[in-house]
Amino acid sequence: MASNIGYKQFPEFDVRNDPETVYARFAKYAKRFKNNHLKAYNITDEDQQRSLFLDSIGEATLDILEQLDNTGTDLDGAITALRNKFKESQNRLFNIHKFRSTKQGNDETWDSFIAKLRAEGEHCDFPAGWLDTEILMAMIENGKSKKVRRKLLQDQLTLAEALKYARGLESADQHAIKVENQTTTEVTVKQEINKTAVDQNGAKLCFNCGKHWPHQGGQRKCPAFGKQCTRGVAQGGEKLTDTSSDSSVEESTCSLQEVNPVGQSDNRPLKTVLISGVDIMVLPDSSATVNAMDEATFKKYGLDERVKIKKSRCQMKPYGVAAEANALPVLGCFDALTESKTKMKVITWQLIKGDTHTEPLLGYEDARDLGMILVTNSIAVESNQPGGTGNLNEVLEKYKDRLQGIGKLKGIQVDLNVDPDFKPVAQATRRQPFSVRQKMEEEIQHLIDQDIIEKVNEPTGWVSPPVVTPKKDQSQIRLNVDMHVANQAIPRRYTQHPTIDDMVNELSGSTVFSHLPEQGYHQLELKESSLNVTIFSTHIGLYRYKRLNYDGIVLRGDRIFVPEKLRHRMVEIAHEGHQGQVRTKQLLRAHVWFPGMDSQCEKFVSMCIACQSNTSQTHREPLKMTDLPEGPWDKVSVDFWGPMASGDLALVFYCQYARYPVVEFVGSTNEKATIPIFRRVFDTYGVPKEIKSDNGPTFNSHKFEE
Repeated sequence: MASNIGYKQFPEFDVRNDPETVYARFAKYAKRFKNNHLKAYNITDEDQQRSLFLDSIGEATLDILEQLDNTGTDLDGAITALRNKFKESQNRLFNIHKFRSTKQGNDETWDSFIAKLRAEGEHCDFPAGWLDTEILMAMIENGKSKKVRRKLLQDQLTLAEALKYARGLESADQHAIKVENQTTTEVTVKQEINKTAVDQNGAKLCFNCGKHWPHQGGQRKCPAFGKQCTRGVAQGGEKLTDTSSDSSVEESTCSLQEVNPVGQSDNRPLKTVLISGVDIMVLPDSSATVNAMDEATFKKYGLDERVKIKKSRCQMKPYGVAAEANALPVLGCFDALTESKTKMKVITWQLIKGDTHTEPLLGYEDARDLGMILVTNSIAVESNQPGGTGNLNEVLEKYKDRLQGIGKLKGIQVDLNVDPDFKPVAQATRRQPFSVRQKMEEEIQHLIDQDIIEKVNEPTGWVSPPVVTPKKDQSQIRLNVDMHVANQAIPRRYTQHPTIDDMVNELSGSTVFSHLPEQGYHQLELKESSLNVTIFSTHIGLYRYKRLNYDGIVLRGDRIFVPEKLRHRMVEIAHEGHQGQVRTKQLLRAHVWFPGMDSQCEKFVSMCIACQSNTSQTHREPLKMTDLPEGPWDKVSVDFWGPMASGDLALVFYCQYARYPVVEFVGSTNEKATIPIFRRVFDTYGVPKEIKSDNGPTFNSHKFEE
């Protein structure tokens, strides 16, 4: 009996969306149609069930079904035919890789995790009974509980026993969090410090006097050297620290904000960070000097199974209260890798006993290092006039005549020392596309206005071609000159360049630094004798540089030559998106070059699991055994071998029954030289029933056929 009162059409199946999951999606679709939809409307007639199914699956899926054989006459026959068709498109290796990559979420229960693994495992075609073993391995490798992992490695549990144990731990953790209920609001922390600190600009500060460190002249030149600490301001106005105690500790105070005050909206700047691989909401506090987390949050996110608690020397007490009786219970501290959206850092968290009903507090220093608190320093210019104040705009206006253009270093001209014995080379002109000529003219005019280049109206032996490359802003171009030939005429100077250590030692104690302009080379003027070697050709004439050219990059044609240290990274960038070996090579060849680029690309792509799982594998045609003839010389294979050193060729007759070769030598492969050999061999051994050859020109000729 069927009832169609209030019948609602079952959703159409989308067969085109994600071919990799079409088999799994159709299995779920068919299961819901049979178990939910048909039973809900009490449809029991087999013909009506099949008709409703065909009407619901959609036109695209119905077209596929109509092209299949053995679709049956009932609902199960149609479902089975479609499932077998969709199963052909499944990649078993990729499904197994996807199954073994499934990880348990931070807040995901064990039941949900196991159900997700079973759904993924249905498409892996594991042997009978092996799915439970794979799920146990996933609980060990990808589960979030360290206790469950140790239990499974210690005892040989079945899947049911392991799931029962995991559920028990999960339930106990949830109950323990509800039982613990303690709060803290403000803390004072004693923490270990170093002998030096760092200010906002990155300069080291002395903890004795608070000024820049190291001092010129050594430690004895410190204003606080030999003075006693007064926990405040000492004689002479110097701020001192306690140097008499053996324990190097300093008191710092931070506040934990109250959570959700009554009658106020929660507009706190909460941020999500990754602590030891777990997403946790924290509260960055620009006035805090310590990172604090309560015990409830620590256990809620399973950090007790991910990090190790150490003893803490911190003493926490409410802010402004000196009584030790009010000290907050500190369980210890732990170091954890903390990641924001842009940066990561290993920081120390102080663990407070109980539940504070607030998010973990992230101190100012670590929040700044993680890029979660931005410190903006305004730029101001002090006037040299007594009692006067100035700003940057006034200085720019006052010295406007000196702050125009790029500028030029006065009194010094650069000599390129061109080898006079080197013959000048005029390289071939590289014609520029019409689409960039207008931009090229604008860039040339800009360089002329800046007094960097000038037009050449006289004969010259040196000509180098320009290389135009687009910038990130598509409306602009970068004008380069290929000087690789001209550079051969300039002898190299072998000098010792300073290292980082040399620069650090030289700049130690410096307080004023300058930013180098991005066009600093153009500030150096060239000597008259070095101008002609810089001449380059354009579609509007010849030009030469009056200033020193930029340091460039090595090119091979119009492609960048990649140094050895960056080659692997360049292949990684081209491989992004997993577009396969051919597309990765195309992207590399379009922009860069380095020796062995193709082989390195092939090796990298061959090690990518995602690319290999989606690559269509070519299966070789299986070898077919040749039937053994009934007797000797029934079937004979014939072919030429050579030519040999003498110029002759060997005409080989091979009996497939006796495996016996007959070899005759000929001077040519034409039919005039070949036909007599065939007649002589057949007269000697007889005419075979079948002759097999490679169907070459000799055996296809008209005379040979006759």
